[in-house]
Amino acid sequence: MTNDTSDRSLFASLVNDVDDAITGRDHDDREFDLIVFGASGYMGRMICTYLAQNAPRTLKWAIAGRNSDKLVRVRNELVKIEERFKDMGVIVADMRHFNTLSTIAAKARLIINATGPYGELGIDMVKACVNEKTDYVDLSNENIFTRKIIDAFDAKARENHTMIIPACGFYSMPADLGAYVLTKHIRHKYHRETKRIKGTVQTQKEVLSRGAVHSILHAAKSFFSTLRQMLDPYYLVTGQGPRPANIRDFFLPIYYDSDFEGAQGFYLGSSGNEQVVRRTNQVKGYKYGEKFTYTESRTYTNRFTAMYYTATEVGFCSCLLFPPFRWFMRLVWPRWAGEPTQKKLEGGSWTMKFVGRVAYEKKHDKENIPKTVKAVLSDRTDPRVNGSVKLIVEAALAMIEDRHGLPGHNGGVLTPASALGTPLVERLRRVGVHIEVGEDAW
Repeated sequence: MTNDTSDRSLFASLVNDVDDAITGRDHDDREFDLIVFGASGYMGRMICTYLAQNAPRTLKWAIAGRNSDKLVRVRNELVKIEERFKDMGVIVADMRHFNTLSTIAAKARLIINATGPYGELGIDMVKACVNEKTDYVDLSNENIFTRKIIDAFDAKARENHTMIIPACGFYSMPADLGAYVLTKHIRHKYHRETKRIKGTVQTQKEVLSRGAVHSILHAAKSFFSTLRQMLDPYYLVTGQGPRPANIRDFFLPIYYDSDFEGAQGFYLGSSGNEQVVRRTNQVKGYKYGEKFTYTESRTYTNRFTAMYYTATEVGFCSCLLFPPFRWFMRLVWPRWAGEPTQKKLEGGSWTMKFVGRVAYEKKHDKENIPKTVKAVLSDRTDPRVNGSVKLIVEAALAMIEDRHGLPGHNGGVLTPASALGTPLVERLRRVGVHIEVGEDAW
């Protein structure tokens, strides 16, 4: 009861603060197009490197964080890439002091927030962005955080046309875009809604960074208090919209799927991805279909490996629920994970496949319209680090370069697909992400 009361108090204070502070500025008069907040952290540095190597030279961007010495070192590394970065703006700000966050937000058209855990550190940054009408993206994989910012800021973000887009990394952008391109294909080619989509992570060769380890440990700490929300596939859906029951081919945790031609097992990110895809359907006015559902799994070479890895992941996550084990892992795991080498990152890859079932309306539909349509997204890079960096930066650049052409330009707390849609899909194709949809997509 105490936690519920404190959450309601936090929500009320956030809403009141936003009501009192919608000052804002026109986007065109900002000092910077983009600021990377948390630039001295591992993911922040990787984002800066990607921007330095791939962003247009006309982009005005700066780096921000709480330690000026570390930020200067980041700038020095960027100078090695190109001399022009010697004059890059360095802004010192601290998550514990809201005024400094407001100062950052007022300077830029868009903030990339690379500082987690977002449930602890991200809410004030979102509040500052909404107050200053500054667009926002992050790498969060924390839907408890996402739901809090939906409740607190969605209405005001829509009112002042501010785009707030969490979950712009590997969790949950590929799943969200996969469902988006598949339902769009069915709607445009066959003029039908989509009954259901099932997705699978076909391959995921990755390495864990220190930041990812800290996020996992942070999530484990609050597991019991958030279990109900994690298991609710409609947790991010607000109001009284349709909530059709999940449709699964099998109710066992391990099963063979003929569409994916492989054994399916537990996937740690599935519940979060399923929630984001459903949120997209709501934000888009249920264009996927009012009876649409989305489920996700992971493909393994056979049932034995599916059983082994499922048991290992579930067992390890269960151990993390106990404070002594979590304390021990907090000591040793970050040191073991460290910072992945570029060689390891370049050896990574990921593939997600999707099968969508058409919602038939008439009897003769079955004769003229295929039962299923497929989609595939893949990239030859580590998904958690390089992959996530590519996804979030391309999302940010889409917002900077063609904001008024985006489906979500009117603002709100959005999802990658509902906010960025086809323009983002085309950007990702240009930078090497394979995206294909059709009856024979694979």
